Amino acid sequence: MIRTASRARVIAAYQLRRNSTVQLLPEVQRAIAEGRPVVALESTIISHGMPYPRNLEMAREVEEVIRKFGAVPATIAIIDGVPKAGLNEADLLKLASNKDNSVLKASTRDMAHACATGATAATTVASTMKLAHLAGISVFATGGIGGVHRGVEETMDISADLLELSRTPVTVVCAGIKSILDIPKSLEVLETNSVPVLSYKTSVFPAFYTNDSGIASPRAVKSSEDVAKVMGFQRALQLGSGVLVAVPNPSPASGDKITYAINFALQSAKNEGIAGAKVTPYVLDKVQKLTEGASLESNIALVMNNAEVAAKIAVHYAELLKTNNKVQKEHQLAFGQVGRNESVDASAVPVTAAADVPVAKSSSEKVSETHQVTTPVVATPPATTKTSTNTIRHSTGPSEIVVVGGAVVDLIGHISTHTKLGTSNPGKLSISHGGVGRNIADSLARLGRNVSLATAVADDLNGRSLLESSREKGIDVSMTRVLPSSVAKEVFSEDKGVSSPSAAHATAVYNAIHDNAGDLCIGIADMEIFSQINTTHIHSLAQSIAQSKLVAADGNLSKEAFAALANVCHQLQVPLFFEPTSDHKCLLPFQAGVIDKVDILKPNTSELVQMVNHCLTAGLINSGRALVANTLSNIAANRSDASHLHQLDVADVRMLLNVLYQVMNSPSSGHSDHQNHAKAKTGFLNSILKQDTPVAKTAKEPVAAESSPANTTRAIRGKHIIVSLGSRGVMWCGPSALLALPNTSADSAYLKDGAMVVNEATQSATILVPAMAVQASDIVHTNGAGDAFCAGLLAEIARKHAAGHAAGLPDIECIRQGLLNAHTWLVSK
Repeated sequence: MIRTASRARVIAAYQLRRNSTVQLLPEVQRAIAEGRPVVALESTIISHGMPYPRNLEMAREVEEVIRKFGAVPATIAIIDGVPKAGLNEADLLKLASNKDNSVLKASTRDMAHACATGATAATTVASTMKLAHLAGISVFATGGIGGVHRGVEETMDISADLLELSRTPVTVVCAGIKSILDIPKSLEVLETNSVPVLSYKTSVFPAFYTNDSGIASPRAVKSSEDVAKVMGFQRALQLGSGVLVAVPNPSPASGDKITYAINFALQSAKNEGIAGAKVTPYVLDKVQKLTEGASLESNIALVMNNAEVAAKIAVHYAELLKTNNKVQKEHQLAFGQVGRNESVDASAVPVTAAADVPVAKSSSEKVSETHQVTTPVVATPPATTKTSTNTIRHSTGPSEIVVVGGAVVDLIGHISTHTKLGTSNPGKLSISHGGVGRNIADSLARLGRNVSLATAVADDLNGRSLLESSREKGIDVSMTRVLPSSVAKEVFSEDKGVSSPSAAHATAVYNAIHDNAGDLCIGIADMEIFSQINTTHIHSLAQSIAQSKLVAADGNLSKEAFAALANVCHQLQVPLFFEPTSDHKCLLPFQAGVIDKVDILKPNTSELVQMVNHCLTAGLINSGRALVANTLSNIAANRSDASHLHQLDVADVRMLLNVLYQVMNSPSSGHSDHQNHAKAKTGFLNSILKQDTPVAKTAKEPVAAESSPANTTRAIRGKHIIVSLGSRGVMWCGPSALLALPNTSADSAYLKDGAMVVNEATQSATILVPAMAVQASDIVHTNGAGDAFCAGLLAEIARKHAAGHAAGLPDIECIRQGLLNAHTWLVSK
């Protein structure tokens, strides 16, 4: 019997398993299971209601408003035939960009066809209500609802929104019925179908763009709590309809101007033969142009305001469900979480699988044991103990990408006046989550990839915050080490005969102080915990790595840990991607003696110079040493200019890339004192593969090089280096035999413009792939753009691998996806 979960939570968990029609974002799934407030959002406003990129910005902003007021946002759409509640970054971008107008507008009648044909469709108010109800979400925020169209006597055009309100128990928070419609007739239809219509803090029914439709509101409420009470009685009285909440527009447009624009747009639609589902988007677009954008800004303001009100209602309703058993029971019945004749005994709820969960023992015992316990798939992972190293459980499925690297809490201070040392200074502090490894994993999860993060944190406030945030974003943290955060209980010391305290750890923190000009005054980096990502930890990842498509690592590992990781990947034939992180850490593959086992390297220009300079001084360059030395000398002479390295001559970048490419493809590129170390680690890995708990069958068994098809592919594939050139884009270096074979005719045309240069000596080719154009005024921030590029690149490689392409093989499409993700990051708030 499951004794720790509440009755409501167990039933919610059961429903999530029983109804798999709607795919839930992990953050949304967990909130529903735990009885926390969730607010649904429609997607038609993204794809058909506003121009790009303002629609994408609005989509992100409205989700943040909902989070700010205590609820979890769940934007709803059908993506590639899959109904989703909660969209990742890639989904939002797909809807917002709406390339070739390929995104459909799906009302309730269109949903089944969209799913059957694998289409991508934005949901209207009606279809959003239906999918929200299936997902177990009871509050929904939108701009305005549809209704009876003007001239209905001729067209019989009545929105399905009204019908869905009459039969689906979801509360819709809006700014009233769109003012381009016949509001009086729409309200009559709602009355006929017994739909409660509540005006929020006003006695007059709002008219979307304006606050006075000239019609008295059927009913008024004074607060969001009042709306929650109405919802409660709707459930208790077993009334099956939804509730319409009409909220006045906080930024209303001029009534006369809007009226003129609407009438003109409606007449234009009639003259041009626009009818059916195309009328509303056409008229809204025409009104926006006629009002010179005033209607768009008014639309955005009301959407944000509605989201705030909806979040407050959801919070109050969630509290009501926890305190009123009658309402709770009827809510469960209304949302299909239990049948009227079904028992709700928690012990009768089925579970999906058994999970290994650390169980803390009494304080008198020195270690904790692992027991088999059955838990719901959505149960909160157990708290970690402070007396042992624990692993957090998240999901049981294999990850496409395993990221090994740093997770950091960034504490940044900005002094607002002239800096005074030796005393306190007024200013502002901000706290955020960072670390190159974590940033890449975060962006991969936003792009919808199944990703695991292997790092080390302490069982302190910062560590728990990092883990919780990662879980909510869908990142698997089951490979993360969690270490004691304070001095643990004493243990007996044989040599001293007395007790001594065990080691304590702290989650990595970067603390930077900037002056009032924005320049760094001082920074402190406490990264000691990353030494706990040791070889034992790396070898414990072998089975997960074997089941993955590729591994990404940053420069926060020790040389021993990185050597172990490179050898594990090499042995299992899983491509290894390395993000150098900084000038100081970029030489890690050389120091570990495994540069020849790195498959994809992604330095910036400064790190590229550092790496080639190391190759020169370490004697790893066999030919052309004088030319390389002269090039590096010229670069060093100009290095007084801080921006110089970002503006290196393209010819110099090509030459440095070819040098590094040749070193990476040389089996003798590692330092001699590390060769035996690498062999020893490979031998140790072989012993891991022969243990009683073998690597899963999907693992790639080690075979002799001369007989391995995978090794043949690996030899053909060669290595890939992608160096970022700032606003100019990236320079990509790889085997010429592959880079000269584009996937599409578009790529073929692209390669003919002279951007590709082949080096016959190294049999490599370099291609300059330009960045997407962006105005300086549109750039919100640049920090993190490099990590976003890495994630976009890796996500596309993983997607292509899943579709049957060669593993670990980047192509121009992958590079462009990286640049697209970086561009999105640059312009996102």
